[in-house]
Amino acid sequence: MIASIKEAWEIDPVLNEGLQLFLDMRNQLVHGLTTSDRCDIKTDWGQRELIVFLMLFDIVSKTIKSAFKSSYFASIEFGIEHFGISSDIPADLIDYIREQDKSLFVSTFTPIDGAI
Repeated sequence: MIASIKEAWEIDPVLNEGLQLFLDMRNQLVHGLTTSDRCDIKTDWGQRELIVFLMLFDIVSKTIKSAFKSSYFASIEFGIEHFGISSDIPADLIDYIREQDKSLFVSTFTPIDGAI
């Protein structure tokens, strides 16, 4: 998904590094973090290391979630404004979409010329 986004958008370097960190940590978590020597849940040291890892992963995940939520609502609003799909969407839902904060999207994504 990130590769697809990068085809059309320049991503702020800080957010890009955050995306990569999230991906790396997610892969670590899914592919056996608790069986590594560092986070061996059978030892006191490993349990503490695991807790620190999970706390950092939670922080990174919330940041990435905020960026994608902002992108999601910006994309919907773009579709409403430019593709005339507002007749298919209830007015109160359109109002809700327009009220959502899209500032993170605007500040971290820049369209690549000709891609959009």
